[in-house]
Amino acid sequence: MKFKIQVVIEGEEEGNPAIIMEEVACFESKEKLSLETLGFSLAEAKQMLGAIQKKLTQAQVKEYLAEQRVCQHCGKVLKGKANKSISFRTLFGKLELDSPRFYSCKCQPVVQKSFSPLTTLLAERTAPEFVYLQTKWVALMSYGMTANLLEEILPLDKPVSTAVLSRRVKQVAERLENELGEEQFIYIEGCQLDWEALPPPAAPLTVGIDGGYVRGREGDNRKAGNFEVIVGKSMPEEGPNKRFGFVNGYDTKPKRRLFELLKGQGMQFNQSITFLSDGGDTVTALPQS
Repeated sequence: MKFKIQVVIEGEEEGNPAIIMEEVACFESKEKLSLETLGFSLAEAKQMLGAIQKKLTQAQVKEYLAEQRVCQHCGKVLKGKANKSISFRTLFGKLELDSPRFYSCKCQPVVQKSFSPLTTLLAERTAPEFVYLQTKWVALMSYGMTANLLEEILPLDKPVSTAVLSRRVKQVAERLENELGEEQFIYIEGCQLDWEALPPPAAPLTVGIDGGYVRGREGDNRKAGNFEVIVGKSMPEEGPNKRFGFVNGYDTKPKRRLFELLKGQGMQFNQSITFLSDGGDTVTALPQS
């Protein structure tokens, strides 16, 4: 039995939409049906997803570049300067996408004589969903196990190295830190009248906080000192729990970190919050803001 997978691409032209039909995969089964041969295998599914992804992105890029080749001000078709390709990594494989350069239209003052629309659009060369999956799995298991799992289930052209995963985690962490607001001495806003005007709050939040010391190491020195790590978990009566953590004395925004976590769970200023800790000075001082 032979199976052919085709992709049908329909244009948006009114009255006469362009239709493109292309074959992306072909599978032939000569084995007797059994528990192991029913449906697609992982290898076949990876092949099919990679092929569909390639056709889909090629059509998307082609349509986008056709729009960008027309001047947005006067409607003139822009002249092409050069045609190169750029690499873009996705969950379903590495793509080589055509990336032409166009001469800027003279109807408007311009800073650059030419521009590359796709290079500007794809400033990051890895799909956000692929970055999300890498960093999420690294948070749950080792770099090596994450690399092996990604290679096993996704149609990647080559394995993701542990060095790439480490760099990816650092980039995401730095971006999240930059998005975090500035630290404040106190986060209480408004007065009693303002709080009474708020809608009835949800059930009280419960936050558990604890700290512990980790032995530091620098190069071959296994006794470079100790540092304190403080971790916590916010547990609403309804909805998912959220966690936070930081190195005490090193993190410059510990209160902001806790405040944003509670705010993300819908905390109101008229809502009760119960903090649970072992009574240590560093963990009891954190909620007093």
